[in-house]
Formats: sequence, C-alpha cells, structure tokens
Amino acid sequence: MPVVLLIGPQGAGKGTQARLLSMLTGWPHVDAGALLRQEALRDTPLGRRIHELISQGFMVPDELITQIILQRLPENAILDGFPRTLQQYELYKDQQGRLDRAVLIHITDDEAVRRLAKRRVCKSQREEWTFIAGDHAAEARCKKAGGRILQREDDQPEAIRERLRLYHERTEPLLHRLREEGLLRVVDGSPPVGSVLRSILHELKDLLGQPLP
Repeated sequence: MPVVLLIGPQGAGKGTQARLLSMLTGWPHVDAGALLRQEALRDTPLGRRIHELISQGFMVPDELITQIILQRLPENAILDGFPRTLQQYELYKDQQGRLDRAVLIHITDDEAVRRLAKRRVCKSQREEWTFIAGDHAAEARCKKAGGRILQREDDQPEAIRERLRLYHERTEPLLHRLREEGLLRVVDGSPPVGSVLRSILHELKDLLGQPLP
C-alpha cells in the first residue's frame, strides 16, 4: 500500500492532481490544510489549541501538524501539503511515517505568478471557493449565491513572489533529501491538467499494481 507525496510551488495544481489521482486509484487524498481546519473545529484540547493558533495568525508547530497527519493517515494515501520542509519530513520519519514516492510538479515562478494572479474567490455566507477570472459560469454561480467576487491579498503579484521565495527557501532542502533517498520524481506542470496527470501516473506505474482503465 503506497504513500505518495505531491509537492510543488503555489499554483502548480497539487490539489487538483491529488483529487484526480485519488479518484483514479482509490487512494485517499490527505490534504494537510483541510485536516488542520477540520481539527480546529473539534471541541478537544488539540482542536482548541489549533483554532487559537490559526485565529491569531500563528503558524501551527511542525510537531502538531505531524501528530495530526499520523493520526489520520491511512495505509495508502496521497499526501498534499505535508511535508513541506525538511524538518517536517524528519519529524514524520522519526515517528515511523512512511513515504514510497514523491512527485514534484514543476512550474516556473513566472508561470506560478501568472496562474495565481488570475485566481478569484467567491465569498458568500455559506461557502468560499476559488475560480479563474473570466469563468463566466463561476461568476454567475457566485452572484446567484449572493457572494462577492474577490482577489485574495496574497494573490497579488508582489505577494506571490514573496510566497515563492519562501517556498524555495524552505522546500529545496527537502527536495534535495528526497533526491538523495531516490524517492523524488519530477513532472512538468505547465501542460493541461490531463497531460500532467498522465505524467504523474507514469512516475507511479510501479506502485499502481495494475494498469488503470
């Protein structure tokens, strides 16, 4: 039963590819950000602590993130958003966390800026979701739901480049370690979604067990 990590810069499409890969393989999609948000809603000591950290704008410590991931991790999984740093990876491995393959979805910084600068958020009383500027169907759906179409402050070009700088600073040491351990594969994230998915499947073919339909 494999545990696979999808990793890449903001805008690379990790979440999209993880969801598609999960649908094809049946491997659960373990979204670190979603798990933290779910945990923050639970009336437990851990949930209340995470809620307090997030509401005050603080980062959740690596030890807590690792604890939550390991508690929720099934035997086979697609990890999305964790580990992001070498320290997180070392904590995960120290606690018997398993990783069979990591796939880096590579796009250039310029492509990441181009993609994220086009992202918009529909914010209504009931939900919040993202779409690409110019998607008229999404805009109509948002207006029908009584939502407002916004651009996140951190999706401004200057903010995106700062996030990318931090990504390279924090993630490159992890990528180097994964290369050393023979776990890292790299796919081009710039083609259409379906082409990227086929490239990822190619890099995982030895873990799939049987050909996919």
